Amino acid sequence: MNDLISLISDIEYKVQLLNKRVESLETEKKILKAKTEELQLSINIYKQKLKDLETKNSILKVSGSINRSTGNKHTSKSNKMIDDLLEEIDKCMQLLDK
Repeated sequence: MNDLISLISDIEYKVQLLNKRVESLETEKKILKAKTEELQLSINIYKQKLKDLETKNSILKVSGSINRSTGNKHTSKSNKMIDDLLEEIDKCMQLLDK
């Protein structure tokens, strides 16, 4: 009979340990889930920044080809338009950083 009581006591103790471990793992899971969401947001921000930089790069390439292929009259007008676009892109990137 004492053996049975001892076994039951051991089982209860192990169940308590397992319950504590489950609680610990659930807490850890919540923390990791929050970190994952935070990192996913960072990834999305960096993807947008990359896209903006690629757009800016394309604009600069076009600007360079326009400068080489047209006269000064058209070049200054094109440069003004490109500068305005670049300023707008910079403003968008600053808003994303906030």
